[in-house]
Amino acid sequence: MLRTLRVRLKALTLSETQVRDDALIRVLRYLPFAVRPNHITVARFALSVFLFLPQLITASTALTIVAVGAIGDAADGVLARKRDQVTLFGKFVDPLADKVLAVGVLYYLYVQGLIGLPLIVHMILPDLAYLLYVAGYLYGGKVGVPDPSIMGRVKVFCYFVALIMMLLAAVTGSKGLLGVGTSIMVVGIVLAWVAHVFYLYEALRNT
Repeated sequence: MLRTLRVRLKALTLSETQVRDDALIRVLRYLPFAVRPNHITVARFALSVFLFLPQLITASTALTIVAVGAIGDAADGVLARKRDQVTLFGKFVDPLADKVLAVGVLYYLYVQGLIGLPLIVHMILPDLAYLLYVAGYLYGGKVGVPDPSIMGRVKVFCYFVALIMMLLAAVTGSKGLLGVGTSIMVVGIVLAWVAHVFYLYEALRNT
């Protein structure tokens, strides 16, 4: 049953990737070829570091960083596929950059008193396994790199939307936005655990 679901999800992922890539490349094709996908990935990775310095940035600045990070997350993958610039470095660093951004904004929201520690733990735990995949690959190559999954992408989308709404709550002081953002984050957490089952299956299958 898990194998059948994996095949169907993979087909859906490929279909979604093709449609999204075709739409985004119409805008991204104007970027010069000198701007490589890995440049964007590293840039958003570096930008996320400022979220760990909440005393130096405002909620509006944090919101801008997350918005730019979300745009960069969409752009680097599309450019890599459409320009045939997919690299092993990008496969590893791209999801790590996502996680650094997510952890950074969670830390910022926690310092601001807008999110509790239990929710942060539940959000981070499923993604810690990805570090094990990276370690397993780097030290012996005994673990394969999991293929992208549409469930993982929907999860990331939920996280981005939730975090942006929470930051908007920090900017506006709206408790309603904070509540909606928290609810969307819970949905993302559930998807993260489900997606992790397929990631683990794929990683072990690639060994």
